[in-house]
Amino acid sequence: MIAHYHFLCPVSDPELRSWLPDDLPGTIKEIVEKECQQPAKPAFKFDFTLEAAHHWNYLYLLKHKLSLESALEAQKDSPLGYGSEFRPIETLEPLLAKHPFWHRLKQILTCGSSWDLEDLDEEKRMSDLQEALARGNHKGAKEKPEVFKKLGIKDVDYGFALPVPLAKLPRIPGICLAPVNIAPQNTIDEHGNIIAKDRLTHDQSFEFSSGTSVNSRTKEESLLPCIFGQAFRRHILQVVATRLKFPDANILGVKIDIKSAYRCMHIAFETIK
Repeated sequence: MIAHYHFLCPVSDPELRSWLPDDLPGTIKEIVEKECQQPAKPAFKFDFTLEAAHHWNYLYLLKHKLSLESALEAQKDSPLGYGSEFRPIETLEPLLAKHPFWHRLKQILTCGSSWDLEDLDEEKRMSDLQEALARGNHKGAKEKPEVFKKLGIKDVDYGFALPVPLAKLPRIPGICLAPVNIAPQNTIDEHGNIIAKDRLTHDQSFEFSSGTSVNSRTKEESLLPCIFGQAFRRHILQVVATRLKFPDANILGVKIDIKSAYRCMHIAFETIK
């Protein structure tokens, strides 16, 4: 399939060519065929239960003096380790070493994804935390408790959320809270029919009494620029050109869920604390 795709869609952009390996299909084939080490079982328990929150996860945090950094470091060989969702750096290097952002991706896979935040003093942080615990989640989540529970279980099962007792949160150093909501949206099924879908959202722009949020505290100058282009138009033109050149061949398209890709990226401890 790699060779088929390479044949139908040759890479002709000189700038793109400059950072790709000479034998792109062969490099990808070598990466795919390399065995990866099986990760160890995490010490945290990802069950949507009070037992997991109280008698497993919180006790494990106590074992590490309530340091999330220490608890995660102790599980670095598990799926909680930085970069564990991806192949090892030394395996990816032959493919990506010349990419202009490889150094950034390499750092993320080694130390986690990190964003510089403006400091929030301890008094304001604790005030925001107590206010968040008293207020709870947004109206959409409160009005649909069963849907919220279903989506919450899914997040926990996938390892995107860690159950811990709410009453114990103030004891965890540096922790901040943001409310969640349930947003309605549409998707399509395998037959192309439009169907309704509920999505769990985490409101990192919501401000408590400190007048700040994670998004407002983010130092934008430290972020990589997000470049918007004409990718969709170019894709359509490429499909038309391919059809004219190969009138009887199957044309394969791939849908990539960027949101899921971002959620597979581990966040560095200094950002999540």
